[in-house]
Amino acid sequence: MGNVKKKKPRDYKVGDKLYVVIEDIDFFGKEDTTYREEEISVTRINTSSIYVKFVGQSREEKFKLRGSFPISDGGSMLGLTEYLTDNPDLADEWSEQYQHNKEVNWKLDELFKKVKELSIEEKEDFLAKNKLED
Repeated sequence: MGNVKKKKPRDYKVGDKLYVVIEDIDFFGKEDTTYREEEISVTRINTSSIYVKFVGQSREEKFKLRGSFPISDGGSMLGLTEYLTDNPDLADEWSEQYQHNKEVNWKLDELFKKVKELSIEEKEDFLAKNKLED
């Protein structure tokens, strides 16, 4: 396999298929952040924006062309952020990363609870064995 040049957002044309990953964040912490993906098609493109339409819907959305994929829509007050992407697996990748981070954070929380229960001498010994950078 040779070097495959990755397409930039500007390289797409009207009618091309892309994807929108919708990130739904629960600000109250009761539910997990979720990621879902929808197929879209490019409806218009100009020097500063790309316009897309969700398949089977009439609504059109605008994303500002800046940098490379994924391109954020800036988010909303409801905790939803949409990302324009050319990667059909991005929602799954982000979901897996989120779950992995959640598991690691849970393990660290459990470790911290155990460290808090140690006596001051045990804490000092722990710190001496696990030097942290200042």
